Amino acid sequence: MHVHASDLDAAREEAHGTAASRGRTIRLGLKAARWVAAVVIVSVVVPAATKQWSDNQQQHQLKSTVVTQLASAVARATTDAGFILGEQAQYRRSRAQLLSAYERTVSAWKSDASAVGAQIAGYFTTTGNADEDRLVQGFGAYNYLVQAYIGYCFFYRDAGPRAGYLEAFRTNFGKLRRQVTRPIGVAVPPLVRSGEVGKPGFREQAQNEWAAAIVNASAPLISMVDERQARGFHVGARAFISQIFHPFG
Repeated sequence: MHVHASDLDAAREEAHGTAASRGRTIRLGLKAARWVAAVVIVSVVVPAATKQWSDNQQQHQLKSTVVTQLASAVARATTDAGFILGEQAQYRRSRAQLLSAYERTVSAWKSDASAVGAQIAGYFTTTGNADEDRLVQGFGAYNYLVQAYIGYCFFYRDAGPRAGYLEAFRTNFGKLRRQVTRPIGVAVPPLVRSGEVGKPGFREQAQNEWAAAIVNASAPLISMVDERQARGFHVGARAFISQIFHPFG
């Protein structure tokens, strides 16, 4: 069969046109893919990353607030109670004056502890029942530990109540040890003996010993707060991926 040159030229042109069309299709497909990828990044990935950053910043702020509130409350309670102990032991003020100072100190601590405890239970629990959470239980023991110290300072001149508050301090100190995930690197301070009253630096020494024990005992609680993921904040790789695939979830 004889094939004319014109037929060959037509076939070549047709093949060339098909290849060119295929090339244009591929180029258009690549452009469309890049466009779709850009849309996905702008509409899904960027908002997810922005939310991650925002939630992470807010979580850090929340943790910082809780820790600062706790540290300030502990410092105030131990300082005020320490002065009550010094005044009580050395008979510098009337019972009525000391009772007023004691009530103010206990009230301030309970108020501060209630605020911190509410944030811990609301944001940092890992169990369905907040009362069963180790952090909540540990903070509860710590709360009573500080109250026992304040009571010990006020009732220092009364042997019976003084011993009772000291025992309450030791009991809650033990409960705290069992609930926290890190060791408490301090022991319960010894009972201040009456023979030490009046010695130079007595008040400062007693206050410093107890204050150091109480402040150091709060460190494991602070670590537990810092290590936990706050409820309501979507932070981490899993949350980031979830936000990408379920942006409106």
